[in-house]
Amino acid sequence: MMNLWTFNKKILLLVLILFVLPLLIVAFSSLSKIGKVGITVNVAPSTAKLYVDARKVSPGDVYVRSGHHRLEAKLDGFNAYSKEFDTDNSPKKVVYDVLLSPKNTYGQSILDDNPKLQQERENMGGAKFSQNSQALNVKYPFLKDLPLEGQRFTVNYGDAVESKIKDGDVAIALYVSVTDPSEKRNAIRSITEQLGVEPSDIEIIFTDYFNPITVKGNNESSN
Repeated sequence: MMNLWTFNKKILLLVLILFVLPLLIVAFSSLSKIGKVGITVNVAPSTAKLYVDARKVSPGDVYVRSGHHRLEAKLDGFNAYSKEFDTDNSPKKVVYDVLLSPKNTYGQSILDDNPKLQQERENMGGAKFSQNSQALNVKYPFLKDLPLEGQRFTVNYGDAVESKIKDGDVAIALYVSVTDPSEKRNAIRSITEQLGVEPSDIEIIFTDYFNPITVKGNNESSN
């Protein structure tokens, strides 16, 4: 009789471990997400330590309350990452891809000795480049018409210098090269007429001479 009771207790314990305990874990996890907003955090190299509001988290889905937060990533030999962000009750989940770069020979040696970690960085870097390219083409549809070439000038694009770039946004500048300073205004005119871009709406950088729109007085004639 005692052996049968002992056997039944073992069966009951096994049922609790296999069925009841997982259900309790799922229920607790669901309750802990109530009133919180989900974000997804990816990091490369994956051995980096991630923190949200100084609380250590794992890569993947992280749940925080609506409001202001700080995301940090650290790994010996790599430049630290820190970003402040705000969350609301929007159903759209925000994804943060954290790409750490080596800051010294020790960090580079980690990548050299671990091809898997190096591949993680390359994969994330390629994905971010593709996303940025898509964002650029949407925001600046005239990119398909560049480079724009005139008889004595060429217009292309590059990184913005003075433009303020908001979080998650992408900004560029038009770079103009002219062989003759008299062609500066023709280049501006072509930007407006052929690209459909108002000079006041984008940063224009003359690589050889001053911008005739921003330069006043005798400076223009001397350049």
